Formats: sequence, structure tokens, C-alpha cells
Amino acid sequence: MLVVITHCCGGLLRTPEMGWWLYQTPLRLITAPSGAVQIFFVLSGWVLAASLSRTSLGTGIVPYLVRRILRIQPPYMFGLLLAWSLSFFYLAPEAAPGLNGWLRSFLPVHLEPSVLLRELLVPGIARKQVPVGWSLYVEIVFSFWMPLMWLITKRLHWVLLLPLLVYAYTGAKDFPTLNWSFDFVFGLVLFAERERLARWVNILPGVVQIGLVLLGLALFAAPTNLFKTPPEILRVAIGCALCLVAVLYIPWVRRIFETRPLVKLGQISYSLYLVHFPILLLVAPHVTSATTPWRNLLAVLITVVPLSLLASEFGYRLVERPSIQLGRWCSKRLNLRYFPSSSGGA
Repeated sequence: MLVVITHCCGGLLRTPEMGWWLYQTPLRLITAPSGAVQIFFVLSGWVLAASLSRTSLGTGIVPYLVRRILRIQPPYMFGLLLAWSLSFFYLAPEAAPGLNGWLRSFLPVHLEPSVLLRELLVPGIARKQVPVGWSLYVEIVFSFWMPLMWLITKRLHWVLLLPLLVYAYTGAKDFPTLNWSFDFVFGLVLFAERERLARWVNILPGVVQIGLVLLGLALFAAPTNLFKTPPEILRVAIGCALCLVAVLYIPWVRRIFETRPLVKLGQISYSLYLVHFPILLLVAPHVTSATTPWRNLLAVLITVVPLSLLASEFGYRLVERPSIQLGRWCSKRLNLRYFPSSSGGA
């Protein structure tokens, strides 16, 4: 939802006063937090490490990869096909005076069928048809890297992953996707050290726990360049890791995230992430003008957010949940057929 709000706010024309309110006050926590995508990566590091901890690192790798691809790819394909279909109905950039140049640049995008078919394969990035597609490419890449990272952590120690982080900090010139290593490694380490972290956080005084939450939020929302430098990625990754620690181990924070609305948002969050941008492009030009920036923002939020939630619920029920179930079924069948004596891969 933070990504949705960030794109709604970031795609509209705004006055300097409006920019100050949205990006220079605590409102930034919901209008432009720099960690809104990186938190996905940190969570993936934690969840994938948890999955691999229950998986045989020999016979269980193939079922794990099948589960992972089916978890990511079918919803991605649904989101890409939805965006491509809606793009037939986008207005021309000149007919959207309430949008800024960044958001207008996506209005003319309509992939040729041959390109569309290519981008539906694994790993696709959807080019500019689904602007968040780049992050799914990162997810796929690290899904394949994670078994090796977990093997090193389990058999030796996670400290041996530090050279990877040093390489990421230098800019990972030859493999720029590895710039996001901080997020996945931090998530993995948080899982590997979960018992120790739980003890440490539980003995902290309440005021220190509050300070940890505030520090995490400050780093999570800290301004960065549009294309983050490695130090900025590291800084935000630390904030995301602290936020995850707070949710896991500080009871009053955990209770907030266990409320029914947030649990529901978590359930449909991947579908929401995929479908909101084409809906924004379809709707925003019709409800905005060049002269009413604050009204534009309100109009976009009260139209795009409900429509995106509705579409994401549909995508979750129609595609995402069945693809999760299919991944589990395929994983189980693979284990039974090819690795009947294996206890891993559950």
C-alpha cells in the first residue's frame, strides 16, 4: 500500500508547498518511504531462509525452485497481461495535464506482441509496461542464489557472506542486480539469528525499543536518489531490517501488524503491487487537471486505491492463491516421485 500511495503522490503535478508537506514532513513515511520496495526484499530473505531451513539442501532444491517460480511468475504474468490490456485505453500524454512528466512517460507504452511474449518468460522485467517488473527480476535472481547463501550460513557462518556485501557496496559493476544483496542477506541473517535477536530485544528497556522503532522508520523513509547508490541501499536496508525486527520481537508493534486489515493487506500485497500501476495510468488522467494539485491527489487516492484493492483481491483469488497451491502440489509430487527417501522439501 505504501508503494501505491508513493506512486499516486509521485506521479502528479504539485506546488512547492504541496511538495514540502508530502516529502519534508513525517507524511513522508506513507507518501515516499525509500524502503517501500526494499522491505519486500528483506522479507524475502527471511522467508526464503525459513523455507530452506526446512528443505534438504540436496534433493529439496528442485522442489524449492519450482515452488518459488510458481509463487512469483503466474501473478506476474497476470499483472503484465492486465497492464498490456489496459494500455489500449490509456490517454495520450498531452491529454493528461495533471500528471507530471514521469508518470506521463508510461502512457504511450504498449509492448509489441512478440516483446510481450518474451517478457512473459522467466525471468521477465515487463520493461515499462509494468514499471515494478524490475524488482521481480531481482526476486527471481536471488531465489536462485539463496540456496547457496543458506548453505554457507548453515554449514559455516553468515559472516562469510560479507565479501558479497563488499562487492555490492562497490557497485557490483559486472552484476548490478547484486546491489540488492544487502536486503536479502540481512533478511537471511535475521532468520539465522532469530533466537538470539529475540532474547536481545526482549531485555531492552521500553524506551530503547521505541528508539529502535523510530530509527528503523527514519532509515526506512530517508530520502535517496531515484536510482539509489550502494550506500543509500545499505542505509535503507538497515532501516528495513530494524522494522522487521520490531514487528517480530516487540509485542506492541507485532499486535499492530496482526490486526485484521493489515493481515488482509499482507495477503493480497503481491497482487496489489502488480496491478496498481496500470490502474493508476488508466484512471489518473480522467480525474486530474493542471490547476488543482491537492484535489488531484485526493481524487486519485479515492479512485485508484479502492480499484487497486478490488483488482488485487480478484488477482489473489483467481491467480495467486491457485499458483501457490500448484507450487506446493508440484513440490510434493517431485519429492515423492524422485526423492522418496528424502525428508526435506516439505
